[in-house]
Amino acid sequence: MKRWTFTAPEITQIEQQHDQIDFLALVYARISWGNAPATWAQCDALLTQQWALALKYEMHNIDAKRLFIQALFYKPGGDNHPDGMACLTCASSARFRASGFLAWSQKHNSKDTNNGV
Repeated sequence: MKRWTFTAPEITQIEQQHDQIDFLALVYARISWGNAPATWAQCDALLTQQWALALKYEMHNIDAKRLFIQALFYKPGGDNHPDGMACLTCASSARFRASGFLAWSQKHNSKDTNNGV
């Protein structure tokens, strides 16, 4: 059996491609929630900002990031609310914290629930 070997630049390129695929999957999810930003530039800027915010709360896997960003869709700025922060800073896995934050944001959402979501 042949083993593959990769150079450091190849590994970096693979990791960057993986991040790009994750980001594009997130763009697709964001569009499917309805009321998407009008242009690619606006969508890219919004998701880049929210992606960085997810990393602030140590949400490194794509599922946790998606749940976190979906929660921000329902409750923009919810990460600054004391109850939202409690969900995000509890001592549990990132996915569990993101799920709790999403449930809280849906319960306290500031979006019209009949917008196709």
